[in-house]
Amino acid sequence: MLFGLFGKRCAVEHDEYLKLMPRIVEGLSQVRLIFYKSLDEALETRGVNCNYLGLLGADVGAALKGYQLTCSFGYSFAYMKDVSWASKVHPTWLDLLSDSDRADIEYHNKLFLDCAGDFSCLSELLLGILYEVMEWPRREAYMTKVIVANCCALGIMSQAVVSHVAGDRRNVKKLVGNLGIRECSFSF
Repeated sequence: MLFGLFGKRCAVEHDEYLKLMPRIVEGLSQVRLIFYKSLDEALETRGVNCNYLGLLGADVGAALKGYQLTCSFGYSFAYMKDVSWASKVHPTWLDLLSDSDRADIEYHNKLFLDCAGDFSCLSELLLGILYEVMEWPRREAYMTKVIVANCCALGIMSQAVVSHVAGDRRNVKKLVGNLGIRECSFSF
């Protein structure tokens, strides 16, 4: 746990941070699976067969991992004692997130950095990637709304994973509350 007396946020040293990273990446993977299923169910109600297992393809997977990396890595700086070593930790995040798609994840991460943390910008960019990769025929307003909402939720839940691993229950509650979720429990 990274909290000291009176709930004040504590920051961790480099070595301790590295020990937390595998749990963060495991949590990001679980949140990604929830995203796939949620998006599939929402679009299926409108007759769009997106088959979330098809979303597990390398192109979409790398885009989503790059998106999550962008949403959660910078956010994790709040839990670092010294952010000067953040650039040394970034390759470790990439290693843990990637199977064989490291270059693609890094490409998407750099692409998303242009949004400077703006969730609407990030979600619109990811929306364009999903439309292109999934070869969906047209941008129907409902589909766009559902996909953008799911993309925003993915980004916020990715940040909630970081807070959860850091032991910051108050911030997890705040983040998931932004999504209209009262309680959230992670199993990693």
